[in-house]
Amino acid sequence: MKRLLGILTALFFGVAASAQIRMDESIAIGYNRSFGMYEDDDTMLSWLIRDRLDLRGGLRLQSNLTATEIGSKYYFNSSFGVEGFYIGQRSKELDFREFNIGVLGLWRWKDQVEVKAGTFFKWLKPFKGEGSISEPLNFAYSVSFWALNTQNRFNAGASISTLDMFTAERFYCPMLTVKLRYRINDNYLIYLNFREHNSGIFDLTSVRYDRQFRIGTVITW
Repeated sequence: MKRLLGILTALFFGVAASAQIRMDESIAIGYNRSFGMYEDDDTMLSWLIRDRLDLRGGLRLQSNLTATEIGSKYYFNSSFGVEGFYIGQRSKELDFREFNIGVLGLWRWKDQVEVKAGTFFKWLKPFKGEGSISEPLNFAYSVSFWALNTQNRFNAGASISTLDMFTAERFYCPMLTVKLRYRINDNYLIYLNFREHNSGIFDLTSVRYDRQFRIGTVITW
């Protein structure tokens, strides 16, 4: 037993020594057509092990809802990988609770371009009354890029995606995001995101649903 504990302890510290830990902390101010002005505070912790397995988990505290997310990515090589995620939201004030579970394939190029595609299951139910909505096969996608090499201190990018931190949307309601970031050093960067979210892209009657400004920091150990 002591030998087994010793082996497990050695393995744990060996993995930890080869891992990279990141903390993403941000605040946002936005306007949503359903419930008006809001602010939120996001915290996401990530653990990258041997440049292959990326584990994450986090919490969003918004004015009128709470959201959680856990997920993982596994990179087969420098270009291809697979991702799984769980996103849950609940709000007694807005009378709903939901969860989303999905799996995606991903392709990336030099950490400068990333494309994801896959599917997720959405379940939505009000706190009061009966009835629920189940959507077993939602199409999920994301295309994002940085204009400059990721080693540059300053960078600008953009994305179109049905997925964001703590958010999974239907395929016809993607989020458009413009991103700016400044890397202070190897362990610390700051960023500013502007996100526009319409109620649809294929419907001529679609309207702006959500607009958000977010500022945050990423610390890496």
